Amino acid sequence: MFGRGDVPLDNDGRVVFMTKKRVEKLLAKLVRGREKTTMILLEQDLPAWDMPITDAPSSWKLRDLIAHFISAEEHLLLIAKDIVAGGGGSPNNIDIDAFNEEQLQLSQHLTPTELMEGLERVRDETIAFTKTLDDEKLTFTGQHPTLGETTVETIIFSTYAHQLLHLRETNYLRN
Repeated sequence: MFGRGDVPLDNDGRVVFMTKKRVEKLLAKLVRGREKTTMILLEQDLPAWDMPITDAPSSWKLRDLIAHFISAEEHLLLIAKDIVAGGGGSPNNIDIDAFNEEQLQLSQHLTPTELMEGLERVRDETIAFTKTLDDEKLTFTGQHPTLGETTVETIIFSTYAHQLLHLRETNYLRN
C-alpha cells in the first residue's frame, strides 16, 4: 500500500522504512567477487586443475579449492537463512577442517565444467537470498562456523571475502 508521494505504508497506514542501501552494497560485492573469481579460474588450463596448490591442512588441487568454495557458500547461505528465520546459525562445536575434508570427498567426481556451474549456481542463490533482505535483517545475529557470533551481513560478506582470501593465499589473485 502506498500513501501520499508514493511512501510505502503498512496495513495500519504507518510509514514503512525498508532501506536496502547496505543490501545493495553487499549485492555489488557478491557480483564483483564472482566476476573476479570466474576470470581467474577461466584463465587456468586443464592441467592446472589437478596440480597441488596448498599443503595445509592437506594437499589441495585447484579443483578442490573450487569445490571448497561451493560447499562453504552453500553452508554459509543455509546459516544466514536459518538466522533470518530465527535460528541460531552454525553449531558451536563444528570441526571445520574435518567438515571441509568430508565435503571435498563428495565432489571428487565432478568435472571442471560441473564445478564452475556449481560455483555460478551457489552465487546466484546467495544473490537471490540477499535480494530478499532489508537492512534490518542484516543486523540479525547468529553463529558463524569460524567467526563465532556475528551478523547476517557479516556472514554474507564472508562468502565474498572467503574466495578472494583463498585465491590470494594460493597466489592466483594478482592486483
